[in-house]
Amino acid sequence: MNPRNHLKKQSILFFLVLLASLACNNGSGPISPHFPDEAEVEMRSFDLMNQDRKQAGLAPLTLDPIIASVARAHSADMRDRNYFSHKTPEGKTFASRLKSAGIAFRVSGENLAHTTGITDPAQTANDEFLMDSAHRDVLLSPRFTRAGVGVVRSGTEYWITQDFIGQ
Repeated sequence: MNPRNHLKKQSILFFLVLLASLACNNGSGPISPHFPDEAEVEMRSFDLMNQDRKQAGLAPLTLDPIIASVARAHSADMRDRNYFSHKTPEGKTFASRLKSAGIAFRVSGENLAHTTGITDPAQTANDEFLMDSAHRDVLLSPRFTRAGVGVVRSGTEYWITQDFIGQ
């Protein structure tokens, strides 16, 4: 066999093996991890909230798109203006944000999370909420009946706001 043809066949074989290994990568190679989009994190977060409530013997929350839009706006504001708080830099509270959106309520609560470089930010935030008594009390309050989750992202950073209300 001509050495040139042999080298050419080896090069082609190497290229095919490389392509196959990239296509069949099991997560241990150079392929980057999947970072979910905002809608995925919102739905996963809401599902986890209701799983936790079910385990605690509580009624599930109803997803409210208006509450979610208030939560999403707060997450975006925190990202865009580089702060992390239940109050805006001007002192606007969670309750005032709900009232501005025309949402009536008797009781309200809010949980906030910020993650960086986490491929399952909803699970990480949920775990942190459950480990902290104040956040856990909000998440598992039987007084809340409706909720919304708002998530925004920049690269691998996520800002997660969970808003709860009850009548």
